[in-house]
Amino acid sequence: DIIRFAEDQEPWIPKKINKHNVEDLPDDVPTTLKEAIKAFILTNAIRRLRGHGNKHSSMLVHVALRVLWIDRIAWLINEILRGYKNQIKSGQGNVLYDLEEMFYNDFIPTTKEVKNNIAYNDPKIKTHTWEEVKSELIAAITKIEVRSVHGLKKTSVIEYHRIEEIDYEAHKNIGLSVIAVGGNKLARGITLEGLSISYYLRTTRMYDSLMLMGRWFGYRPGYADLCR
Repeated sequence: DIIRFAEDQEPWIPKKINKHNVEDLPDDVPTTLKEAIKAFILTNAIRRLRGHGNKHSSMLVHVALRVLWIDRIAWLINEILRGYKNQIKSGQGNVLYDLEEMFYNDFIPTTKEVKNNIAYNDPKIKTHTWEEVKSELIAAITKIEVRSVHGLKKTSVIEYHRIEEIDYEAHKNIGLSVIAVGGNKLARGITLEGLSISYYLRTTRMYDSLMLMGRWFGYRPGYADLCR
């Protein structure tokens, strides 16, 4: 079971964003999105232990179709990530405790279930110790970048943070680690390499849209147990 339900989007992200509330931008994100970011940090650290340090790693965030909202959410994620990075580097704050708790309560049981209870034979999926994972956290989070993906312009400037479009080819030798925040272009205009975490709030009656946007299918060699 790799699905974690996100049901706390109110009041930060309303289910419907229209012309009446399009400029009512949030000043924070739901707790579940912060948990998803922490899961992505852990995933990147564990993948480094499994020899994936130079492979692409992506997180998909789809919470709105409006460009203003996409850019704001990307900016908020960038600020949250910056705070986590400072805490991990300094060894102060709550994020290290949160990551350790998530590792023991979520990641360890899921990995054991994949290895022991599911007919999925992947020798690269291993159980690691917290000390091993902790040693890779700084390298993992330092590499993560945030991208705002929409169709208006090639480069989006988000309140003093220049966030360029995703270019996996330019990082093929060292691997790109990216949190991609977007709407329809993210679904139908770009392939997310090494996708592991999908944070998805869209409502739709079209199953093809749901599958294209969610992308919770495909091969994940060496990290199927880390996907959320």
